[in-house]
Amino acid sequence: IMYGFADASGSGFGSTVMLDGGIRYRIGTWGPDENESSNFREFENVVDALREEAEAGNLQDALIFFCTDNSTIESALVKGNSSSEKLFELTLEVRVIEMQNRAKFMVSHVSG
Repeated sequence: IMYGFADASGSGFGSTVMLDGGIRYRIGTWGPDENESSNFREFENVVDALREEAEAGNLQDALIFFCTDNSTIESALVKGNSSSEKLFELTLEVRVIEMQNRAKFMVSHVSG
């Protein structure tokens, strides 16, 4: 079982993932060419964290509880769909990561 949290703002992003061996974190700032919506930035941040954990081999057969303060992300992942093409693509990427790693991704909205 893994637990994570991700958040993004207009200028920066961060995420944490708690594993058996401790806590991994990512922090950074968006580049000057990043002019996407706040929903996209929030979702991209979540997907980036999952990509990194998958590449590190931490998602194999894992159950991941991930928290976000963005209800749009939660809705897209729970429904498996989004009316936004860009958010839909990110939703699909999460499902692909799940399938490739035999993992289950549970998302929860945490009011922020």
